[in-house]
Amino acid sequence: MGTDRPAAPVTPQRAGPAQPTSSRPGTGQRPRVSAPGSSKSLNVHPSHPAAHGAHPPQLNGLSNGQLALHQSAPVGLKHSNSGQLPPTQSGSLGKLPSVNSGGMGPNMRPPSAAHAMVGLMSSHRVQVDEKTRHARPETVSEVRMHNTHVQALAYAKAPETLADDVMLLKRERNALLSDKQMLLVNKRRLEAILSKILGIAGLQLDGHSKILKALDDSRALDNKLSGSGGNAAGLSVLEAETKINELSDKLAKVTAERDGLMARMESELAYRRTQAAAVTAGLQKQLQEAQDENERLRRKAQELEGHLEFQVKELTGKIASLTQQLKEAKDMLTGSVKEQLEQLQKKIVQLEEEKKALEEEKKALLAKVAELEHGMVQRDNIISEYKAKEEAAAKAEAEAKAAAEAKAKAEEEAKKAAEEAAKKASDMATAFEVEAQSAKAAAFASVAVEVAVEEAAAQAAAEADAAAKAAEAAALEAVMKEARESVMEEAVAAAEEIAASLAMAEALAMLAKSLEEQAKEQARRELEEAKARAAELEAKQSELEGRLQELTKRVEADEASAQAKAAELLKAKEKALEEAQQQMEAVQTELSEATGKAKKEKADWAAKISDLESQLKARTVRVGELEQQVMQLERDIKDLKALMSKKKGFCG
Repeated sequence: MGTDRPAAPVTPQRAGPAQPTSSRPGTGQRPRVSAPGSSKSLNVHPSHPAAHGAHPPQLNGLSNGQLALHQSAPVGLKHSNSGQLPPTQSGSLGKLPSVNSGGMGPNMRPPSAAHAMVGLMSSHRVQVDEKTRHARPETVSEVRMHNTHVQALAYAKAPETLADDVMLLKRERNALLSDKQMLLVNKRRLEAILSKILGIAGLQLDGHSKILKALDDSRALDNKLSGSGGNAAGLSVLEAETKINELSDKLAKVTAERDGLMARMESELAYRRTQAAAVTAGLQKQLQEAQDENERLRRKAQELEGHLEFQVKELTGKIASLTQQLKEAKDMLTGSVKEQLEQLQKKIVQLEEEKKALEEEKKALLAKVAELEHGMVQRDNIISEYKAKEEAAAKAEAEAKAAAEAKAKAEEEAKKAAEEAAKKASDMATAFEVEAQSAKAAAFASVAVEVAVEEAAAQAAAEADAAAKAAEAAALEAVMKEARESVMEEAVAAAEEIAASLAMAEALAMLAKSLEEQAKEQARRELEEAKARAAELEAKQSELEGRLQELTKRVEADEASAQAKAAELLKAKEKALEEAQQQMEAVQTELSEATGKAKKEKADWAAKISDLESQLKARTVRVGELEQQVMQLERDIKDLKALMSKKKGFCG
């Protein structure tokens, strides 16, 4: 107290555990400055967040399921002197501050409190910095380690600084008690919110039972906290944290059920809207079909009226045409006989003219036959000249070919004779060589061979000339024989052609005579037929006059019956038109009734849709209220978790 030591630096407090949000007035907590230092001064492992009690802002945007998974349930806690520590909320223990290079490690703890006190009583020889001494613990193990350091430093300090540390410990104790009261207040608020949720009408039985179970667990927790002492404070905090996690899970399930209910309501509303739209479309389709049927009946009535008018006009036209036909038949019967007689006379004149034309054609045919005979004679002369020229050319060509063949044959025979002479000479030379026994004999033999060869060659040449002359004479004789035969054949053919042309001319003359006789006979027959036809026409004229009278009477009777039928048909069409109009009126009445019914059903469906929309709006408002309550509950749970994570280490 009386010593002048530097004051510890005051670091800013972290948002969350120091100032929890609260919806009630007067329940807020002022910032604690009794324990100087900040979380930044701790030697915390970088893999863990800086504060376990203050949840970062991104947790507000997480879903309920993710929030439930973010909080892991701690395992059971044993006695503080047992040597085992519970895991932290995030599943791993933060790195503890080191004492010295040879002391405890960051993840080590003395096996017992006595050993820790013995080891730390000599800490006056260890240089402990201000950051480690004034650091704020976060976990249970850090709180115990901090208390151990503080006790060791208290034993190692001077007496004048011990009183200040005692005051600091008292302030920490008072702050811990106030935080405990705030924790209880937030717990009561959470119970009140859960009680409000129990009063929601749309809550299902499963959620109702879960909330009741949560309230019972909260009461059991109160009893346990009130019955246990300070040694079980750490265990109570961990159990409370477990319960908060369970409540968060239950809240997530309730929110999921609420979302499912909203989805079902929205799907039902969409189904109702779709059904109403389908019914409206069906009614509109029926209305359109009724209008189309009305239009069809109206067009059918117009078609019937037009058809009736057309039939009346058609009957009138038929009557007029029958009257005109009657007049034409009368005129035809009076003038047909005269016309037929005139036609017969014209035909007789035409037959005489045809007879004259046939005689002229006969004369022309005879002249043409004479011309043809003269032309045939000229053609025969020209053919004979051409044949003579062709025969001479063929004969010359045949002679040349025969001479060439004879020459070739003579050459071949000469070659054969030369070969035979050479062969004979060689045979003779061989014989002479055999007989000769000396050079002289050989010389005589060679001379004899040469002489024999010359004689054989001369003889062969003579034979070849004789054979060539004989072949040339034979070829000439054959050519002359063929020429004589061809000339005789052509002469015979020309005589036959002349005889055939004369026979044809005689046949043409006979044909012309027969045609003339046939024409005369046909003219006589046609004249007789014309006279018989004139008699028949006179008989037919009288018969036609009788038939004309009968036809006139029949036409008059048909006209009267047609007029009667037209009157009856007109009456039937008028009756059918009246029936069609009555049917059209009935259809229009049914159409108006169907239209009114459709409009009424449409109005009913519109009213139902409006009711459903109003119900949906009311449910939407109710869902909004539930969402606000859930958000408030989430905020309270977050504040409670922040306080519990901040002070859970001090309970041990």
